[in-house]
Amino acid sequence: MSNLILESNTTTSIEQLQSKTKPIKLTASEMDKEPEKWEFYELYNGEPFEMPYSKPEHAKIVAKLSYLINHWIINQGGYGTTYSGEGGLRLSELNRYSYDVAWNYELVGEGKIPEKSMSLMVEVISESNDVEKMLQKIQNYILYGAVEVWIILVHAQQMQVYYSDFSAKLYSKDATYVPGDWMKGFSLKVADLFI
Repeated sequence: MSNLILESNTTTSIEQLQSKTKPIKLTASEMDKEPEKWEFYELYNGEPFEMPYSKPEHAKIVAKLSYLINHWIINQGGYGTTYSGEGGLRLSELNRYSYDVAWNYELVGEGKIPEKSMSLMVEVISESNDVEKMLQKIQNYILYGAVEVWIILVHAQQMQVYYSDFSAKLYSKDATYVPGDWMKGFSLKVADLFI
C-alpha cells in the first residue's frame, strides 16, 4: 500500500482516497508535487478521481473526430488547432481535468497546462462515466471559456451539445451538426463518429 503525505502531516493511502465515506481534499499544486502518483487522476472540487483506461470504441471516436476537424482545417479552409490524446486543463486549484478532444481558435501556449477551456471541449462518454462528475466538468468548461461542449454518447450513438448559455440539444445518429460562425464552415455528420 503506497502512502501520501499531505500538508496537514497526515498519512493517507491511495485506497483511502477512493473511499466514499470521507473524501480527501487536495489542490492541483499538491498533485503537481508528485506527478507520478497523480498522473491518472482528475480533480473535482478538490477531490481526486482516478480515470480508468479508455476502451477501443472510445479511442476510435476520439481519433475520428480529431481527423474530421483536422481535415476541415487542412483541406477545407478551416482554422484553429485540434488537441487530443488526454490533454489536460488546470481550471483552478481545485479543478484539474483531462479531455478527449479540444479545438481552439488559436494555438495554446506550449509547455504549460492551460488554465482556461478551449473554444470547443469534447468528452466521449460510456456507461462507466460518473454522471455527476461529468455535469460538473461540463459546467466548468463553460464557466472557464468554452463556446460549446460536445458530449459523445457511445452506446446511444448520439451527441449532446452544451452551449455557453448552459442550454443543451441532443443530436441523433442521423443528424448533421453545424456549429455556426464561431467554427465557420465545419459540419459533422454524427453517424461518421460511429462508423
